[in-house]
Amino acid sequence: MKNLLIFALFLTVACDAPQRTRYPTSASGDYSSVFGDSGAGGSSQGGSGDGNGNGDGGADDHGSSEPGFEECNLGHQYYGGNIGYFGVCQNSGDERKFKSSFAKADISEGTCFVPMHIQGSQSFNVGRAECVHNQANKTYYMTLYKSRQDDTNGVMVLKAGSVNAFMQCMSAKANYIQSRPGCLYDYNCMQAANQYASTVCNSFVKNHQNNYKQVHFND
Repeated sequence: MKNLLIFALFLTVACDAPQRTRYPTSASGDYSSVFGDSGAGGSSQGGSGDGNGNGDGGADDHGSSEPGFEECNLGHQYYGGNIGYFGVCQNSGDERKFKSSFAKADISEGTCFVPMHIQGSQSFNVGRAECVHNQANKTYYMTLYKSRQDDTNGVMVLKAGSVNAFMQCMSAKANYIQSRPGCLYDYNCMQAANQYASTVCNSFVKNHQNNYKQVHFND
């Protein structure tokens, strides 16, 4: 239940504007890795939390002299279930650039980031997934490439094994509409598209609810 609200947001995105239905899809599983690391690794320990996504974070990186990350607090303040506690910051001068750190390692499956645009009660992906086999308490740098012009003001962090299902959720409504000529102008078809997207996204939530966390950065 704790994550159902997030996907209610996805399903309401852009029912009116055709261009909003053209979500980028990455269902092939061919994800890129654009991560670099700090070289030395982090010295912080992952923080504790209350089990509801509110951790006290690690001691890693409370402010930085790096351009664009001066206000970055990379303590492990977010919680993503099987991802564990993590921190992520967006560069103030370049919306594509981020830095992140994880309290625990995942060198087998890996962790992925998807750039998101969040506006009020609506959110949608604006680019592809980028993934890393992360070590614990190490700072990673990344550039998330976009395929839409909408601002990136959030990021979906999820396990690599959940990315296909997430992207299928993101593209479900658009795929339904595009496979049915004239659907945009047919009320019944659009209602069916919404129902189809709801079914796909509910399946994602049911099967992957412990594998993701959406982070919204202040605009």
